[in-house]
Amino acid sequence: MMERRQFCFSKAQSIFGAAVLSACCIAGCGSGVTDAPETFEVSGYVNFDGEPVPAGMIVFENLATGNRVACSIEDGYYENQARKGHKGGKFGVQVSGFVNEGEGGMDGPRLWQGLWTTEVEFPAESVEKTFEISRDEVQAAASTTPEEDT
Repeated sequence: MMERRQFCFSKAQSIFGAAVLSACCIAGCGSGVTDAPETFEVSGYVNFDGEPVPAGMIVFENLATGNRVACSIEDGYYENQARKGHKGGKFGVQVSGFVNEGEGGMDGPRLWQGLWTTEVEFPAESVEKTFEISRDEVQAAASTTPEEDT
């Protein structure tokens, strides 16, 4: 028959073990921050037919890595923080725009259907970029997009 062993630890041993475990967790969590690659801010303006987009979202997707940076648009302006920024490279850009009626924000009516898309290339530095979107451009894109079956 197999003998069953019980392990008993003193209070001092338990406290020491918890302290060692905590120190390892803290060291492990904090050590990678300084080793992370530097990221950069992206900011700028989004205009629709020459007027600032009242509310919306702009998403930059790195075409090589798939990493995304998303920024909300308020009164035509967008920006992110460097800690959530880009590292340079070629990006797909997707923009949605909304009529900001009162407190509606992005719950209000769309300025155009679907997403306006383009591609840009950013250097490994902070970037300010303005996007000009025209009604004709989004209408042309909407007419070439196949309709979904419902």
